[in-house]
Amino acid sequence: ARREALEAVGGPLLVTLPIPIGIFATTSWARRNDTRDVAILLMGARDQNSRATARLDAFKALEAAGAKCNAHGCVLCMPDAPSCAEHRQGFFTRPLASRFCVEPPGDTNLRSHLYVAAMHGCVPVVVDGGHTGYAPPEGGGAERSWWPWRRPPDVPAGGSGLNYSRFALVVPGARIRSGDWVREAFQMMADGRWQRMRRELDKVIPLFRLTRRSCGPGVCDAFSAFYDVVVRAREYAEAVSDPAGQEGPAVAVVGGGVGAEGAAR
Repeated sequence: ARREALEAVGGPLLVTLPIPIGIFATTSWARRNDTRDVAILLMGARDQNSRATARLDAFKALEAAGAKCNAHGCVLCMPDAPSCAEHRQGFFTRPLASRFCVEPPGDTNLRSHLYVAAMHGCVPVVVDGGHTGYAPPEGGGAERSWWPWRRPPDVPAGGSGLNYSRFALVVPGARIRSGDWVREAFQMMADGRWQRMRRELDKVIPLFRLTRRSCGPGVCDAFSAFYDVVVRAREYAEAVSDPAGQEGPAVAVVGGGVGAEGAAR
């Protein structure tokens, strides 16, 4: 019965939680008509890890697109703000002035700057794979980086977990050097998709932060969402292993109720 319960929740319960970044609350960026003169921002050491191939490729792609780069990042300005790289140079102020924030791998496939970007309303450009230290999937499938709450590929639309493509530009590591994602980002800003992504990003921000106080009975941050997942998994496992043969919940438990309406579909 215990084995059946473990199989029912997909094996050991593995949940990726965000890294604390010192931001406990934020605002609704989609409702603000804020001026952002940086089209694409990349913050991070150029030579941090030689195995993070997509990071160096991102630098090269942005340089080819006309960005101003140094050893610590790149800034690609909006066409009507060619001098944007000369101001707002702080760690938190730069994302506040940016529309897209590139999040390539570093020491691992993930990085904490994703949460900084989300908290400041900067649509993330997340990279799948692009790090030679992490083996590609068995059987030759597409590489995936397991950002927090990301929905597994075998979970159908409408299931648990976040659909990152709703609020982020998702780029395979092998595509980064080509620079076609840079052109795609500008197209998104022109046709309104960037604005829609910002609205979806607003919905998932609570899952990317850790608050100072308890949320009470609801879900208001990453830890309360994690707690909710654990409770749901336990209830589901107990129902499946019930010797009376009671049926478990009809909803898959891995990922629990994670995902705001829209972003999780």
